[in-house]
Amino acid sequence: MKLATDYGDWLLKGVPFTDGWSHVYPPMYHLSLLVPLSQGIPSESKAVIANVAYFLVFVLACVLFGRAGGRPDGESLLAAFLCCGYCYVFWASRRALIDFALMCWVTLSMAMLLRTQGFSNMRTGIL
Repeated sequence: MKLATDYGDWLLKGVPFTDGWSHVYPPMYHLSLLVPLSQGIPSESKAVIANVAYFLVFVLACVLFGRAGGRPDGESLLAAFLCCGYCYVFWASRRALIDFALMCWVTLSMAMLLRTQGFSNMRTGIL
């Protein structure tokens, strides 16, 4: 969370980074935490609100996976909820950690890669 507030200070006030971890983690995650953290006093419970958006990304990715395999959307939604019910995933989704967001984006990336059909379809390969 400290790194997210450092990104906010950098964007709004031009304050340089003093945290050595700013070059290790991808900035998009910490930038996505700025919106919920800007509401009042920053806390971990406010930062976790960003995981709702990441959960929607994960559900979309599961539906895309299901459609690529010819499965009904209901099964894909059930798969998304079952995956999110796994102990570690549930624990990570309740904390301000990059793990849950990374899982969601990797799943979406894999679903989009599957949609390209081995890059044989030019339209879906570019989009």
